[in-house]
Amino acid sequence: MHKKSKNSNFFRNYSLLLIFLILTIFFISYYVISSLKFTDVGPANTIANLNNGAYMVEYDGWIYYANPNDKNQLYKMKPDGTKSKQLVSSSVKNLCIANGFIYFIDTDRYNVIYRCNTNGNRIKKVVSNSCTDFNISGKYIYYSNLNKDDKLYRCNLNGSHEVKVNNIKKLSTACIVDNVLYSPYFERNNTIHKIDLITGKVQKLNETISWNCTVIDNFLFFIDSSDSYTLYRMNLDGTNLLKISSPNCTSYNIINDTLFYQSEEPNKEGLYSCDLNGTKTTLIYSGYFNRLNSISSSLYYINFDAQKILLKYDLSY
Repeated sequence: MHKKSKNSNFFRNYSLLLIFLILTIFFISYYVISSLKFTDVGPANTIANLNNGAYMVEYDGWIYYANPNDKNQLYKMKPDGTKSKQLVSSSVKNLCIANGFIYFIDTDRYNVIYRCNTNGNRIKKVVSNSCTDFNISGKYIYYSNLNKDDKLYRCNLNGSHEVKVNNIKKLSTACIVDNVLYSPYFERNNTIHKIDLITGKVQKLNETISWNCTVIDNFLFFIDSSDSYTLYRMNLDGTNLLKISSPNCTSYNIINDTLFYQSEEPNKEGLYSCDLNGTKTTLIYSGYFNRLNSISSSLYYINFDAQKILLKYDLSY
């Protein structure tokens, strides 16, 4: 009897250990798979689009956009403008794509971040705090948290594990490249700073009041409001400054090797194009245009005097 009892205890303890090991392996595997799933989502949107409100984004043969003719509610359409369909009945901006979901700021609901699938279903609030803008890089959402002194925060793509990244206020999240954020530093006279999101290292790159940072081909483009809102570019270390546009540039976007910008220089107001060196400048249309967003080889924009009309300029013609 005693021997049988000892064998029973052995098998019971062995069974418990085996169950523990199986559960441990299961949870470790689940964690690893979940982490891998969100490791590399690719570009959520272009930097230049994010600087211009990110009212459009392309994914899997569809354009998702804030429809100016319907209170900026979320729609999708084919690149030729057909099959337009409403997805979400809220005003949206800052559209980003990650893992088959459309992330956006709902401006009807306190500027918090939501997501839905590509058919407009499975709508979920991802971040409950209000934010001015956000970006998705790797497995994280980065955003300026208006409810917490406008400091930079991040969370997982499902909204979990929110953490404060640093104590810098009012950073623009648009320009993230290889885990480095390029942004005006509000508390340092809006000079451009390079902020490593992994190590926390901060480096100052210029001495002027700047905004709308965009990195293309290892160049950093920005608007210098200290110099009458002129568009400049420089190397990523702040060297080799080059003037690109005339004064009074209010917004710009870049498609391949062509830069488009809106100039409000008196008597020269209009939408212009030039190359990335600032040469070959061409007036496309006279007037006032905004919301410059690019999709593939097309520039989409709105005439300031006719805000409900979405216009398209196709470079492939």
